[in-house]
Amino acid sequence: MFTLHPVVMEYVAEHLVEQVAQEITTGTLELLLSHCLMKAQAKEYVRHAQAELMLKPVLARLLTLLKSEQVIEQRLLHALATVRSRSWEEQGYGGGNVINLLSQLRGMLRAYDFSQLRIRQAYLAGVELQEANFGASRFEQCVFSETFSSIYSMAFSPDGQCLAVGSANGEVGVWQVARWKQLMILSGHLGWVWSVAFSPDGARLASGGDDGTVKLWEVSSGQCLTTLQGHTDWIRSVAFSPAGARLASSSEDGTVRLWEVSTGQCLTTLQGHALWSTSASFSPDRSRLAAGSHDRTVKLWEVSTGKCGVT
Repeated sequence: MFTLHPVVMEYVAEHLVEQVAQEITTGTLELLLSHCLMKAQAKEYVRHAQAELMLKPVLARLLTLLKSEQVIEQRLLHALATVRSRSWEEQGYGGGNVINLLSQLRGMLRAYDFSQLRIRQAYLAGVELQEANFGASRFEQCVFSETFSSIYSMAFSPDGQCLAVGSANGEVGVWQVARWKQLMILSGHLGWVWSVAFSPDGARLASGGDDGTVKLWEVSSGQCLTTLQGHTDWIRSVAFSPAGARLASSSEDGTVRLWEVSTGQCLTTLQGHALWSTSASFSPDRSRLAAGSHDRTVKLWEVSTGKCGVT
């Protein structure tokens, strides 16, 4: 048994690409308004397939017809003006299709005029939109970049592939840097997350918040492994030792606590700052821990003894 479905799909796609390219070239729009070239809300692999099957071939055909990207951009903007001149019902998918084509062509949408449009199925996540004008436009089934709450801390993973972001809403977001894709949201803090840090092997993530707790997360699963309690005020800084076996946390209660990562046990509490302890850092050989404070002092502690050697 066999079917002709792939052959039929290829024929229809080629016909649609040719017709849409001709419409953009001549300015007489029909299929560009009635057919969606890419569904913004589809699953990622489907959206990428539609871009490869429709958007890129349309632009390739336009390049053959119009010879330059600058002329293609001019024709797309002219098509956008034509869409704008239609009624809301008649605009159909025109605005979204042109925006997706411009984004595919230029890689950004800065300073374009997208006002007074019915914009359907436009994919705008990760697209630069500075100074773009969307005045009096209406969005339907579009996808945007997710907004952040106020950001108080960030940290790259050791391999540079991920970025952890601590925010005012008590969440830690973990993002894939290469594609700026959100991998997970870690929720559990009751207030602002002031500090985040990856372990040296990238397997764990520590976060400190104004709820006075330090949380240890498993990066692969997003599971909270343990909550370290003992501080009586905001956690301003968290830092792993070079080997990743220990974690230091500094707090506005004026103390620095040293924790055993594997057990969650507090090994020692380092005291001496008159005001908030705002930062902490291990020496490369793990023997010393430096801590800065709002009292304008930096204290250097011997990790093995907890003795303050230098102020």
